[in-house]
Amino acid sequence: VQIVVGEADLETWEITHREGGAHWMPGANDAGGTRPERARTLARALEAVGCRVRLNMIPNMAHDGAKAVDPVQGFLAEILHGLRMGGRRGAPG
Repeated sequence: VQIVVGEADLETWEITHREGGAHWMPGANDAGGTRPERARTLARALEAVGCRVRLNMIPNMAHDGAKAVDPVQGFLAEILHGLRMGGRRGAPG
């Protein structure tokens, strides 16, 4: 699993749930206040259940998917190379 997030993706207005809001529930914000914090929490949770995770924190990137294309392509290229070389699970996390 690859998780890609910008280190500068620090806006919280659309990911923070407020008590009484439509998506509020106890613990709704426990994973972290920002996307980088939540990405690290997700990576740890996936690893805890046995998933291999590559967490790519992109320096100086806010919430901009176009800037994440290179790391995603690199990750997929490694996975495909691993599969072509006979590996069942592709590239390491």
